[in-house]
Amino acid sequence: MSLALRLEAVGIEDNNKIFDGKMISSTSQIGCEAWRGRLHGQGSWKPVEGDLTPNLNITLDSPVNVTYIATQGSPTEDCWTTTFRIYYRMQGGSLKQYPEVRIIVTGRTFVT
Repeated sequence: MSLALRLEAVGIEDNNKIFDGKMISSTSQIGCEAWRGRLHGQGSWKPVEGDLTPNLNITLDSPVNVTYIATQGSPTEDCWTTTFRIYYRMQGGSLKQYPEVRIIVTGRTFVT
């Protein structure tokens, strides 16, 4: 017997699933706040120049099985993510780095 899991997007595109306040960042340029970094949105998140450890944090209200992460560049500027790391934390636990990320590049989309 084979087992098939139904894949469903966590909801970064939809501010009714993940509210703006659940998306925070280390810094952001004016007009490029963390919540503007939604997939397929009208804007993008962009840290301020000189931020040595830029990070975008998304708080999920319950544990989820993340099978891939998609990123995209700005819809109005020629800028996009070229490298990233994935960290996670369970409720009350310490921050841990995900040990291995496989990146597939398709145009300007990175999928792990």
